[in-house]
Amino acid sequence: MALETPAGMDPKEWYKAIQIVAGRKFLLPFVQYTFPGYHVSAAHKYLAAKLEQFERDVKAKKSPRLMVFLPPRFGPSELT
Repeated sequence: MALETPAGMDPKEWYKAIQIVAGRKFLLPFVQYTFPGYHVSAAHKYLAAKLEQFERDVKAKKSPRLMVFLPPRFGPSELT
């Protein structure tokens, strides 16, 4: 399903609004909004999913543990 731009709204502004809403709910859209040149790989998607699950577990008071090991310049600093 494609989203249509509301009547009278600039498509760039509409896209930016969608990015902001997605960035408030999910980690990768937030990182891509704050760092537009960020290249997302399969490893980043996996790490973001684990971090989002970690956040849900913390909110549910499950006392989760998560250790992140990635090589330098691979992008873990932007996600964690």
